[in-house]
Amino acid sequence: MNKFVVTIFPDEKTAYEGFRALQELSEEGSISLFSNAVVLKDAEGAIEVKNVQTEGPLGTAIGAVLGGLVGLLAGPIGAVAGLAGGVMAGGLYDLYNVGVSNTFVKSITDELSPGKAAVIAEVAETWMTPLDTRMEALGGIVVRSFRHDVEDQQITREIDVQSAEYHRLKSAVSHKAIETEGNLQVRLDATKKTLKNLAHKAEEKIGTLKEELEVRAEIMEKQAKKTSGDVQKRVGEQLAELKDDYESRRDKLEATAKKARDALKRDD
Repeated sequence: MNKFVVTIFPDEKTAYEGFRALQELSEEGSISLFSNAVVLKDAEGAIEVKNVQTEGPLGTAIGAVLGGLVGLLAGPIGAVAGLAGGVMAGGLYDLYNVGVSNTFVKSITDELSPGKAAVIAEVAETWMTPLDTRMEALGGIVVRSFRHDVEDQQITREIDVQSAEYHRLKSAVSHKAIETEGNLQVRLDATKKTLKNLAHKAEEKIGTLKEELEVRAEIMEKQAKKTSGDVQKRVGEQLAELKDDYESRRDKLEATAKKARDALKRDD
């Protein structure tokens, strides 16, 4: 499973050294680096994002993390305070959608004080020691969070709820008296439209996952060609895990979309 890794450095200079170190770790096969960027926080607390490096569809996830963190770091103290209370708004909502933890966000907002800089990256790694060793040697503080499939779960839950509601309303329309049927029919039509949209959303998500897999696979296949022995084997294993994860998520989303389509088919 991929991770978001944020390393906080004492200043901009060491952050760029960390940025280059991540690229070197990727070239030697210690990690697979998919996206990265540098975030600076000046003495007045203003935030600047530099050197965003990403490939096509992979920019969506790192963009959500960057946008979410920048919104929190540059916003009022109340935005960060809301984290402890579980309030998901603005930047926090973006971060929630890519599945990062509250602890991850809180650690970054605590550590990235004025004058410091951070390198934000999406990586795959078999073990943490190579990255930690390089970053800590530069004075970096490393914070990690797995990337979870929160949006997949949201789509599945919504389709479950809307399918049940659709069947309930359908049954009600067929049994209610004529004077109440009109209002029920309006609600039934609205639920039907929602189910169609959710099925389409699930299918779109499958397409996005496929595009992301293709880009990540290309990055890792290039890595494998440049390495040998245990390193090459490790990259191959990571790629196999990546493909397995994609297939599992695809199958669940396909089943979810089918559930919505099957519910609607009975009206066709």
